[in-house]
Amino acid sequence: MSGIRCRARAVTLASILLICVQLAVRPAHARDESPCTTGLLPGGAQYTIVAPQGWTPAAGELLILAPGYTFPGEQAEVPTVDEDVFLTLSAFGFAVAGVTYRKSGLAVKQGAEDLEELLAFFTGDPLQCGYGRANRIWLIGGSEGGLIAALVGERHAQRPDPLVDGVLAGCAPVGDFRRQLDYIIDFRVVFDALFPGVIPGSALDVPPEVGAEWDTVHVPRIRELIAADPARVEGLLRITGAAYVPEDPSTIEETVLALLEYGVRATNDALFTLGGSPYDNLARVYAGSGDPALDVAVNAAVVRHAADPIALAELEAFYTTNGNVARADEGGSDVPVVLLHTESDPIVPFWHAQQYQEKVLAAGAQEKHASFPVARYGHCTFDPMEVFTALFTLMMLR
Repeated sequence: MSGIRCRARAVTLASILLICVQLAVRPAHARDESPCTTGLLPGGAQYTIVAPQGWTPAAGELLILAPGYTFPGEQAEVPTVDEDVFLTLSAFGFAVAGVTYRKSGLAVKQGAEDLEELLAFFTGDPLQCGYGRANRIWLIGGSEGGLIAALVGERHAQRPDPLVDGVLAGCAPVGDFRRQLDYIIDFRVVFDALFPGVIPGSALDVPPEVGAEWDTVHVPRIRELIAADPARVEGLLRITGAAYVPEDPSTIEETVLALLEYGVRATNDALFTLGGSPYDNLARVYAGSGDPALDVAVNAAVVRHAADPIALAELEAFYTTNGNVARADEGGSDVPVVLLHTESDPIVPFWHAQQYQEKVLAAGAQEKHASFPVARYGHCTFDPMEVFTALFTLMMLR
């Protein structure tokens, strides 16, 4: 395994949530066999809908699953619900809808559009395959899917008749997405300064063959490097603030390989999608390794980059949360957002949850927000009870 990946995390987040509420009763509700349970949305995203037979929108609730990140060129999977989980859902009156995104790689902007299309499709005219407006609709997403769900939820909070009733976002980059991209690219920049020439190309110019040969060529080489120079590797982790467990050397390798893989396999697509580079380290001072001489050497060796204004404008318009989850005026509505985040997340750092909470406080919407920190290493490594508690809290906030 080359590192932690976000691809199926939204599905996992929802699945463990639903499994954990399986009580003693397992009712044998049949699935809705409508021909409209799977298909393509107008933008090209694929959807799937699972509803108990006889489900009615007036009394029923809907969970929409927003999947996490898929590396460019990889086939996205439509979130699905297995039979045991479905039986549990039907007992609680839930229908479930899942969606791919119309593109792989960075898909925040496109994913938000796909969620909006799924909402419109599901709540539309039954004669056109719609089900009608569900009693309550909850968005659940992990990692990139959590950001997408939060953005859609915030937008619905400003509408007079929102379709969304609340959002549960796990391990999501909701605090500052530009800072998230800086974090990923910084890791490659500092790695190159400490270990020049190990990975071909540069942080913002990755040859395609590097991604293609990542598992077979580069992962073994980096593993050898980690074993050969642990002090320098620890300096890399300290300077970048990447999470690891000092008492568990396996987490060092896991963090290093995962962050470098994102830097290698995700960067070119992100720059293309944003219309340029949002990364700027011209004034950044790198420090914190514990060795002043190493800090000086890193600052002398790192390649400096300036951000492209076009990319920054794109981030501000489509990738940036505002924390406005409560009714802004008589024309809006409450759409609570609950966060669940591991405190030692190496991919999407815990400061996202802290920064989002600051946004909510600034917006005066703290009564419609809750955040659950989890004292654990890993990306989206939640247990069922933690997810259930977060969802239950979300429903109470509404």
